[in-house]
Amino acid sequence: MFALASRIPQKFVRQQVRQFSLPTTLYNNVWRKSNIFYITYVVMGCVVVEMVYGSLTNSIWNSYNSGKLYHQIDWSKFKSEDEEEDEEE
Repeated sequence: MFALASRIPQKFVRQQVRQFSLPTTLYNNVWRKSNIFYITYVVMGCVVVEMVYGSLTNSIWNSYNSGKLYHQIDWSKFKSEDEEEDEEE
């Protein structure tokens, strides 16, 4: 069985194809380069995740509380007709 495998020409043997994936690429090109690259990657990742998470939660909050928020109140309804004038003494 092993003798047969050794007689197969190399062009017919399946070559192992190296697949490039995002974690492998990041590990080799960012994390292994230097600590500064790694720290920058982590900090920028935190900032991006916070921006996405913040905008998502704000949009959910605004949709559930539509019409109840301060900037959505029509203040002209609460304006009194007789405004008090400051009395000078």
